[in-house]
Amino acid sequence: MKKLISPLFLLLVCSGIQAQTIQFLFCGKTGTVSPTLDGSGNDQREKASIHLDFLRIGIIGSSKTNPVYVLGDTGPNNVSFSTKVLADKCDNNTDQAYCTQCQTCATVTSSTNSDLGRLSGRMLGNVRVETKNNNLVIMSTNVNNVVCYETQKIPIPTLSGKKAEITIKYEGRSQGWPVHNISLNYRYNDNAYFTTPFFFNKNSNNVGVFEETYVIVQNVPVSVEDLSKKLSFELNPNPVRNEIYLTLEAFEGFQANFTILDESGRQYSTVKQELQTGSSTKTLEVGNLPAGLYILKISDNEGRVSSKKFSKL
Repeated sequence: MKKLISPLFLLLVCSGIQAQTIQFLFCGKTGTVSPTLDGSGNDQREKASIHLDFLRIGIIGSSKTNPVYVLGDTGPNNVSFSTKVLADKCDNNTDQAYCTQCQTCATVTSSTNSDLGRLSGRMLGNVRVETKNNNLVIMSTNVNNVVCYETQKIPIPTLSGKKAEITIKYEGRSQGWPVHNISLNYRYNDNAYFTTPFFFNKNSNNVGVFEETYVIVQNVPVSVEDLSKKLSFELNPNPVRNEIYLTLEAFEGFQANFTILDESGRQYSTVKQELQTGSSTKTLEVGNLPAGLYILKISDNEGRVSSKKFSKL
């Protein structure tokens, strides 16, 4: 396989072209290491662990030697993991999707403190996830709990319309407790993750160090044209509490799709409206959204997109 990773939240520009992005989901599960501490008082959960060493992405034949993006490897232009604990002390975590109820729950960041993604999956028990030595390490998940690292969206505009590949290096470490599953999936932009073909889903015991290169079956999508020839718009207030008021100027009539996404790309709502040439206004209810950063994306049926960011209080 070939490697790809990208740390930036770049789903769009404030009003323009939507950049092409790729996002990865690296998952696995291991046995439960018990007790957590060995006889000398040392944490021994790494004895059943899955390590993501690096991801690289490039055009076919170049992901190893001339990648456009590198995560977790040494080099002057590569993105390195910071050293931090991401999830720990999750014995009372009843959230089956995230580590929000663990005593320690953090996003993945780079050595320069940029956002590199977050954890997902079921974290319950003495699972531990951390980044150290420029690796991401998932430990002691329990055989019933798949834990994942979902990268931020990685901008890949130079690969638009091309065949790409990734190279990945990862490790399954088993010293008395098993490694049950390791998988890697991907998606472009805001699409769903592929059910097939994705890169791999190895269900047997995967112990050892692996470096693999994979061709991405689907070409990288061509860049999305913006809506500036059809529409200009403003939103207020920003930040907002309950309602966003849109002022729209349509230069031609078309059916508009209004979509609200959070900064991870998760879609919260979509409404459609036929816009006529000229000025109009529209109100969107956002009072039920959690506080945070969001994107309002307006698109037409031909795939043209314009977007603006807003903050929900």
